[in-house]
Amino acid sequence: MNISEITALLRPIEEEARGVYRELADDFTAPASLPPFLRALAEDEGKHLELLDTAEKLLRETDITTTAGLRFSAADSRRMIATLRSLRDRAAVGRLSETQLLEGIIEAEFSEWNDVFLYVMAHFRQLAPNFQHYVSIVQQHRRHIEEYLSSRSAEIRPPNAARALPQVWEEHILIADDDEVLRLVLGEFLTRLGKVTTAANGAEALALVWENFFDVIVSDVDMPGLTGLQLFDAATPTEQQRFIFITGLPRPQLTELCTQGRAQMLLKPFSLEELQEAVVSVLKKEG
Repeated sequence: MNISEITALLRPIEEEARGVYRELADDFTAPASLPPFLRALAEDEGKHLELLDTAEKLLRETDITTTAGLRFSAADSRRMIATLRSLRDRAAVGRLSETQLLEGIIEAEFSEWNDVFLYVMAHFRQLAPNFQHYVSIVQQHRRHIEEYLSSRSAEIRPPNAARALPQVWEEHILIADDDEVLRLVLGEFLTRLGKVTTAANGAEALALVWENFFDVIVSDVDMPGLTGLQLFDAATPTEQQRFIFITGLPRPQLTELCTQGRAQMLLKPFSLEELQEAVVSVLKKEG
């Protein structure tokens, strides 16, 4: 799968989200803060569509066919759209409380959808001078949700609100990857699970490991200088148990480590959901 194909899968989600949030803003009249919040989300989705227009234009002009390191399928796209449509349909027949509405929004918005969107945008950072502005638009969208949840009482917040609100205690996660785009997006995505530190190569990562404790270490295998496997060898046995390798080409040594249960491995392209499951499994380990 390449970036152009992922871009095409994102567009119908953004279009659906903009329309659904507009309709929901009309369906809900109370509390008074809810319709403006939903309209703000709809406006955010409109900005996302404009960014996709820019991305698709650059794709046509530059003939970019970059192979994606992340996986995002047509099934993922349909699942996001179905979640959004379910919210609209339930609200239309009066079967959706504010808590249920917020639960559905969090389920959709804090899935891999917006992080994959950011991943697409990151591929145009050299061609588009306003890339950092693109990142801020995605972050602003999440802040709108966080701010609204924070303004509501604990009784109103849904059970999954913790996914969208800042954590009181943060786990520490290290990402080591020389691919700037992937490093950025994985870092953004994993902030919902803890405090993320990034390293552009194995040597940077090793210096960080020597100075800090990390609950999870996500490392590419092929990096200039010190490789991911060399980083693993330099770590303590306790730290080694916290490694998740990401690679497009598994090696016998890496496969053996994973078979022995000494580390985990994700093959590129992988989904952000798979990454989250791997990180959570490491966080659940004792010791």
